[in-house]
Amino acid sequence: MNRRVSIASLLFGFGSWITITGFWAELQVLIQRTPEKWTLPSQLTLFIQAANVGPLIYYALRKFRWCSYVAANHVQLAIGVACCIVLMTAWDITIDIAGQPRSVWLFVAAFGLSLTDCTSSVTFLPL
Repeated sequence: MNRRVSIASLLFGFGSWITITGFWAELQVLIQRTPEKWTLPSQLTLFIQAANVGPLIYYALRKFRWCSYVAANHVQLAIGVACCIVLMTAWDITIDIAGQPRSVWLFVAAFGLSLTDCTSSVTFLPL
């Protein structure tokens, strides 16, 4: 295994978690501006932890040869970019669910970024 590729993959994997860490850095602002208020941290934690199914899905797709390494990385990066765009443009948009406003786009973006972050630890490993 090429040492430079291994180091670059390691650094890229560390960098992928910056998006999720950013949620916790901005939590004070998010709590003040979202309808969930102080329940937001626990709800975000549930969505972030639910994204741990990403490596399992990737493993199943690879086992049955339904996707390649390249396709998995491209889909994963597309999800990450799309979720970053959603966060930039629609994080404060609420949708009424059962008569109460909810920050659905914030949770969708958190799940998508977490899915990217969890799965990148597996897909970006050098061969």
